[in-house]
Amino acid sequence: MKTLKNTTVMVFVCGALFVLPLAVLNAQTSPEEPDAAVETGLTAAQQQQLEDSMKRSEDAAKRAEDAAKRLDDAAKRAEDAVKAAEALRKQADDRATAAEAAQKRAEERAVAAEDSEKKTRALFDEWAAAKAEEARLAEEARLAEEARLAEEARLAEEARLAEEARLAEEARLAEEVRRRAYTVKEGDTLNGIAREKYNDHSQWPRIYEANKDRLTNPNNPNLIHPGLVLDVPDMVEATAE
Repeated sequence: MKTLKNTTVMVFVCGALFVLPLAVLNAQTSPEEPDAAVETGLTAAQQQQLEDSMKRSEDAAKRAEDAAKRLDDAAKRAEDAVKAAEALRKQADDRATAAEAAQKRAEERAVAAEDSEKKTRALFDEWAAAKAEEARLAEEARLAEEARLAEEARLAEEARLAEEARLAEEARLAEEVRRRAYTVKEGDTLNGIAREKYNDHSQWPRIYEANKDRLTNPNNPNLIHPGLVLDVPDMVEATAE
């Protein structure tokens, strides 16, 4: 910008130095003083050439002035271009700063997203572990319930078998009692009952020992009355005793 202004000043100075002598010479030979050309010793042709030269100098000065104006305009446009370039550079700097800030925010968001993903993964792992533990406990509970039901079934079966055995034993005992029971008739004695049941009247003490608490007078074995129900042990039991 300074170089353009200096060039304009030099053009004006050169034009002034060229035009000034011609103006002085033109003043000396102006029509108002017709005798000046004679005094200078110039012919009419030389005078005409001098005027033409002066006119050309004026035209050159005018063109130089126009060129200076154009240079000023160009300098102004260049200055405007520099300002525009500076504004563009500032805009570019602002955009670069904004882009840097956006990149920083994007990086921060990426870090936050990564942290969120890690937390989500950790929560999922905890949930999966909890579900696995829940499934394990449910399986243990199922197996325990199956074992409990199996134990209950076993105990129920044992209770059923025990009840069946008890009922069978009661039935056996009832049958044995029924089979061993003897109702005293008129005229019966322990000797006669032993002869009937054992085919041996000497076994009457077995019947006596089995029924002592039922006799009216335990000291008199033959004192039995009709209708009394006696327990007559089997011969095998009597022999074993």
